[in-house]
Amino acid sequence: MLGGGSVEFGLPDALWPTARRRAASWLASARTQNTSAAAQAGSVPSPDAAAGADARASTGITAAEAFRPGLPLEFERRRPRLAGVLGLLALAVIGVLIYLLVARGPVASRPPAVPRSHHNAAAAAHHASGAATGSPNQSATLRPVAVASAAAFGPGGPSQGDDPQGAALAVDGSPATSWHSDWYTTAQLGGLQSGTGLLLSLGTTDTIASATMLLSPTPGGTVELRAGNTPALADMPVVAMAPNPGRALTMRPSVPVHARYVLIWFISLPPDNVGTYQASVYDIRLSGMR
Repeated sequence: MLGGGSVEFGLPDALWPTARRRAASWLASARTQNTSAAAQAGSVPSPDAAAGADARASTGITAAEAFRPGLPLEFERRRPRLAGVLGLLALAVIGVLIYLLVARGPVASRPPAVPRSHHNAAAAAHHASGAATGSPNQSATLRPVAVASAAAFGPGGPSQGDDPQGAALAVDGSPATSWHSDWYTTAQLGGLQSGTGLLLSLGTTDTIASATMLLSPTPGGTVELRAGNTPALADMPVVAMAPNPGRALTMRPSVPVHARYVLIWFISLPPDNVGTYQASVYDIRLSGMR
């Protein structure tokens, strides 16, 4: 009661008859209980109190009395909505889990991918193996090239060559005989000259595809294969190179070369068995294209 009158909250019109009936029922129950209690205590409610209760029942209810029966109705309306929202959330979670399980299935069954670097390395190894062995067709097109003469050769030409008397022993077809360079204190010819070797004259221009030679038993040094049409170091460019060669060596130009002279040129020497450095050539064979 505020200011002697009842205060009605803004409840929907459909709820007011129900609220008033519940309030009247509650007041009648409370009045009966109060009357019983007063009778037992030997007192009777005053006419003013009874009149006030009747006035409240006929004219309206208080704010607390009006709010009390409306509260359960609001909870009854919200409860189904909350349950529906929770159900939709549960269905969404189940759907996401099913999608993840289905999506991951094919990925697990895929074979592991081969790394690109491993594939390239395998292809390179296969290519290198084929290049080293060569094909039968390539080897079938080679033919021997005759050597007309051999001469010891130095940086200034045949006049500066080491062991000029033994040059012919490198092309006599016998692996028991050989040409030997002078001995030097270092592998770089003691710093005395840029190289030493053997000059092979073919007598005429021919096509050179490879040079096979038998060298000293101790590996080491560096050998260049040079070719040209003039017996001068500057006129015979390098067509192949072999660092640290072993006993048997085959040198091939990247493409067959046309030349009249072939130079076996040592720019560094292998060690010998007495602590110095010396090159030896036991046999040389040239091959050309058919």
